[in-house]
Amino acid sequence: MKIKLNHDIYLVASSFLVVILTFLFFKPVFATVSSTSTVITVNVNSVLSINSSGSVTINVTPLPSGVQSANSDNVSVSTSNTNGYTLQLSNASSSTTSLSDGSSHYILATPSVYTSPGILNANYWGFCSTTLAGFVCPSGPLTNQTISSSYNFAKVPVLGSPVSLKVTNTTSANDATTVWYAASLDTSQPSGNYTGVVMYTATPN
Repeated sequence: MKIKLNHDIYLVASSFLVVILTFLFFKPVFATVSSTSTVITVNVNSVLSINSSGSVTINVTPLPSGVQSANSDNVSVSTSNTNGYTLQLSNASSSTTSLSDGSSHYILATPSVYTSPGILNANYWGFCSTTLAGFVCPSGPLTNQTISSSYNFAKVPVLGSPVSLKVTNTTSANDATTVWYAASLDTSQPSGNYTGVVMYTATPN
């Protein structure tokens, strides 16, 4: 029994020594928490686009006393500019505001200006926009109507001196503006197709 006890003590002591040596020379590796970060940046570039109907047709069959016809153009602007945009209107020409049949005949622009729009008398044409003070525009197309004092029109200014139709202060998607064009004619106006070109310009604020 004495020999066996010593042998057991020896085994226990040896096992304990092995554990201690293992701990000293083979230390356990514990996992640690580590983190990193990434910044996500989206660069939104400032864009601006403008579209219009492209053409407006006004049909007039004159009477001796004069008649008035009108039709509208729709202008839409989209921009990602946070300060919005300014929409301007002018003729494409810097020298004339008349409509021409391509020869020697013209429909003159009304003498009324956009700061003081007025009745569109016979043998004149003009524009109307409710975005501007003082204008009263038709609610729908007019065809050969009696010249009316209910509506106010003005001449489209020449290129280089545009009228500002609208000023916004935020982003927009297809923001619409309606512009009316009209002609009042009597039978002294020669028949024909009279044309002119207007320009819309959208500028970021």
